[in-house]
Amino acid sequence: MNWQALKLEFFHIRKAFFSYHQGWDYVRAKWFLAPKILDLPKILERPINSKDLSVHLLTCHRDLLMSIWSLASWYQSATIFGQLIIHNDGTLTKDDKQLLLSFFPSAKIVETSNFLKEHDDIVTRYPALYEFRSQYKNFSFKKLVDPYFTSSTPMNLIIDSDLFWFKAPKEIEDQILAGGAVSLMQANNSPTDVTFKNDFAVDRRLTMANAGIIFYAKSNFNFEKLNMFLGSLDTTDPKSLHFADQLGYAICLDNLELLSPEVYPIKGKVTSRVSIKHYTGPRRVLFYLEAITTIAKNIL
Repeated sequence: MNWQALKLEFFHIRKAFFSYHQGWDYVRAKWFLAPKILDLPKILERPINSKDLSVHLLTCHRDLLMSIWSLASWYQSATIFGQLIIHNDGTLTKDDKQLLLSFFPSAKIVETSNFLKEHDDIVTRYPALYEFRSQYKNFSFKKLVDPYFTSSTPMNLIIDSDLFWFKAPKEIEDQILAGGAVSLMQANNSPTDVTFKNDFAVDRRLTMANAGIIFYAKSNFNFEKLNMFLGSLDTTDPKSLHFADQLGYAICLDNLELLSPEVYPIKGKVTSRVSIKHYTGPRRVLFYLEAITTIAKNIL
């Protein structure tokens, strides 16, 4: 564990003790319960039953354990399964990838570092996308650009590694069955703070989208809108680069609707209505305190 990761873990431990007052419960869940999944001698995936859907997860070495639990909860709770495509941000080791494939053997692991070489036709077809994808190495641009081109299916579901699935996401699965007429994104708690270098105007509703859950049919992916967004983005502002996927998807997806925050929350308690909760950075501690403990007995 490097110094940066160690500082982050100290932050989580302090939050567990002083914000949630469950410090020792967090230590037990994070360091004793959660790692038990790594020793399981069984496959955690379920058979693909939707040939029209690809499910994309961009992850890293730091988030390996959380990614495995998140995917395990997806396979436990959902009823529709597409081709799983795991995007390696460049830090997954050979052992990490072997571990992922031992649990999810039908998954495809793609290297984000090879994306431009494997999809060089983007240069002529979508020059603005190519410029941003080659110039900026931010996580957000990999997430915004890569899934469309790395899958051959007509529909994509893009999920973060800090999601936990408590029950089948009916609203998402209904749209999968309907062929993706409506695009879906998670609703954010506050507007996305992105700046532009011109008078590019954004509907305030779109600024409330969160990129933790993104579902779309490729027919709803509007390259013209995306090019306009990228051409207007203030790339001197680090926040704009960081949140490019969040607002970029909201702008370029036609027929977009935001998922109910009561059913797909970021904050708040896990009620009987919750299908998926997004444990973003400040609430990462709760992924271990309230999430994995709910299905541990069904998996371990």
